[in-house]
Amino acid sequence: MGFFLMWDMNSRMRQKIILILFFSPIAILINNTPLFSKIVIDKSLTNIAIGQELEYLEDKNGQLSLENAVSAGYQKNWRKSTADTLGFGFTNSVYWLRFTVKNKSGDEIKFLLSQSYPLIDHLKLFVPEAAGSFTSIEIGDHKNFSERPCKNKNLIFPIHLKGNAEATYYLRQESTSSMNFILSIWSIDAFNEDTITEYQLLLFYYGIITVMIVYNLALFFFIRRSEYIYYAFFILFFLLFIMTQNGTAFQLLWPNNPWWANYFIPISLCMLLIFAVLFTNAFLNLKNNNPLYYKISIYIQLPATYIVTLLCFFLPYRYAISTSALATIVIVCYDIFLGVLLSFKKNRSAYFYTTTWLFFLVGSFLYILMTFGVLPANFITVWSIQIGSVFQVVLLSIALADRVNTMRKDLTTLTTHLEDKVDDRTKELHGAMEELESMNEQLTNTRDALWGEMQLAKKIQTVLLPREPSMRGYEIAARMMTADEVGGDYYDVINAEGRDWIVIGDVSGHGVSAGIIMMMAQTSIHTALRLYPALSASELISAINAVIYENIKMMHEQKFMTMTVIACHDGETFHFSGAHQDIMIYRAASREVEIVETRGIWIGVLADIRSRSPEYTFTLGAGDVVLLYTDGITEAFDMEGKQFSQERL
Repeated sequence: MGFFLMWDMNSRMRQKIILILFFSPIAILINNTPLFSKIVIDKSLTNIAIGQELEYLEDKNGQLSLENAVSAGYQKNWRKSTADTLGFGFTNSVYWLRFTVKNKSGDEIKFLLSQSYPLIDHLKLFVPEAAGSFTSIEIGDHKNFSERPCKNKNLIFPIHLKGNAEATYYLRQESTSSMNFILSIWSIDAFNEDTITEYQLLLFYYGIITVMIVYNLALFFFIRRSEYIYYAFFILFFLLFIMTQNGTAFQLLWPNNPWWANYFIPISLCMLLIFAVLFTNAFLNLKNNNPLYYKISIYIQLPATYIVTLLCFFLPYRYAISTSALATIVIVCYDIFLGVLLSFKKNRSAYFYTTTWLFFLVGSFLYILMTFGVLPANFITVWSIQIGSVFQVVLLSIALADRVNTMRKDLTTLTTHLEDKVDDRTKELHGAMEELESMNEQLTNTRDALWGEMQLAKKIQTVLLPREPSMRGYEIAARMMTADEVGGDYYDVINAEGRDWIVIGDVSGHGVSAGIIMMMAQTSIHTALRLYPALSASELISAINAVIYENIKMMHEQKFMTMTVIACHDGETFHFSGAHQDIMIYRAASREVEIVETRGIWIGVLADIRSRSPEYTFTLGAGDVVLLYTDGITEAFDMEGKQFSQERL
């Protein structure tokens, strides 16, 4: 039936059908030949971007071989490129590309195939040989830099094609980084010339960044403000990040360490974020201008960035670079928000900060979109970070210099105001000095008057002490050394109708009130013994307490007095009562010191102490020595701060 239908068609249609039938076997025979346009070169070749002359094939599981890629079964899977550059973002797929080059000249041409996106793990070129075979060349950033056939930061393949010949080349690309293709064909001379120009531009860029690092470090050492050191380190890590991104770090700094060349990208990105946050806090003075956002930066942003930095050492590269890139977007946008927020509050630093960071934000945003395959790779997107960063670094350094000028102007103004204030304060001080001199004169007069009264009180106190104390059958030595102020120490030796009395006591505290109480006690004792010489020691201490208690109460003083009264009845036996320092007795017979405790109660604490004032006795033999004292000696300190103590006494 088909033959019958073909015969009935008009002649023109029959010609088309016949042509199709005639050429179909030929098409089947050459089904391995790409059907896209050829790249024609001759001796005038300089540079050709071949993006739109490519076909690409996605290998989702990465298992496709060259034999599969060129076989008839996979021809329908090849797709024609319609852009100068191809970008597929982060993907687990392996991509194959193919292109055909035709040399229309009669001589062999040597040319270079350039992949200008250097962050590729494995890039393998298959070059056709005779009899349908292929040879391969593999390069990438997972191999040492020394293994590259062309020592360039980009991935370069040297190729030669005979005269009047054409060849189809296959390129296999596998990477955990972004899957980008920026392919071009170069003549060797044009490539060398372009490389020199590109490295000159990079050197110029690196020079600007290095100068800014040194400049800000110098400002830090001169001014000692933290924002300058933070910014210097931010620029440093940004420089290292850029060098890693464009391949120069791998070429110049660590050519034999592919692992570090890859992982330093997210690590350097995180480090520059850390110093960006620290710089933002210091430059915008967030601690004072906006405490809430300062706490967010310190307690949320910084710890999160530290965690991401640490994870970069352990996560697969794809996740490490994705996480650090997203962190960059979040932090940069947040910092821009802070700058805008403070700009509305008319913060001068925020104006500079927001403007400069917008350049960096736009450059970073374009580069990240290219990395994820949203934007094509071209001069603007590939160099966007460098362009934005130059504006950002230079303008922000100008802003920091402006801060120095502002500080200088503020210092000049402050100095002027300070001089005026010094003049005012000098006048005020002269007036105050005159007042002080007048007050000092009054104080001197008052001091002299008080000193005279104190001296009088001390004189009265010492006059009341016995001049030549004596007891029948005993030798007595007594001494009191007064302090600078009036005290309450008291001792007495009283001879009353055949009985000898010894009294020793101490009023709590110092001052005139203590001296007065001491004198009241002395008067009370002498009066009581003159009127009632037969009083016992217990009765005497109780009588003295009754008087002193009432007097202290009328004085509204919180005072008390320690006192021991001792009566010698028969020359050997001593009766005592009251509470004071322990009595020390040196026994001549045993050559030891005996401690006799006083177990009464203080005077002036209770109105009636008769029941609390028992009477005790001790006896003395020939050669025995009794020592009575106050705490002035046991609590004294020497020049080294050591207390004399009862034990040493």
